[in-house]
Amino acid sequence: MRRNRNFLGPQGMGGMVSLWGASSLIRSVQNVRGAVNAATTNFTITAVDPANTIVLYFGLQTSYASTSLGTSMRRSGVLTATNLAVRADNWVGETAGFTVIEFAPGVIKSIQTGVLTVGNVTSNTATITAVNTDKLLLIIQQTNDTSTQAGNICLCEVQVTNSTTLTGYKNTVGGIYASNIGYQAVEFF
Repeated sequence: MRRNRNFLGPQGMGGMVSLWGASSLIRSVQNVRGAVNAATTNFTITAVDPANTIVLYFGLQTSYASTSLGTSMRRSGVLTATNLAVRADNWVGETAGFTVIEFAPGVIKSIQTGVLTVGNVTSNTATITAVNTDKLLLIIQQTNDTSTQAGNICLCEVQVTNSTTLTGYKNTVGGIYASNIGYQAVEFF
């Protein structure tokens, strides 16, 4: 055995490749874009393993007047092997964009999705199953508030408070209106 050598593992880089069985930890990347025309719109995707797949939201295109933008929310709902369900909380008829990324097995330990609702206060919490916060990626999918008033578009933030709690914060401009924050909590091995 050689001394004073830095290897990534007992077999160097070749050992890392054989450990994962491939030269990439990402199996597939799919871009999904289309009109959200119902409370839930389904998009067909190439088959993935949902337990190893995350969904990134990339925004929406809308023709609604600025006074209605505060009520608009798009987020991925149920992800099955061949379907991405995109949920519209209020308005429909916009075009939304998502990227679906499937990782090789052994990269993602758990994925938890949900909606954190901040009511008539500036912050609220959501409980998740315990995770290692040092290996947690928190993905915000979209936010909205329930107001149809001009200027009430939600500016929200979510932080990992501890291993079982997420805390959502909203701007105070929206006043009494409830804000909803769609999230994915992705824990890696």
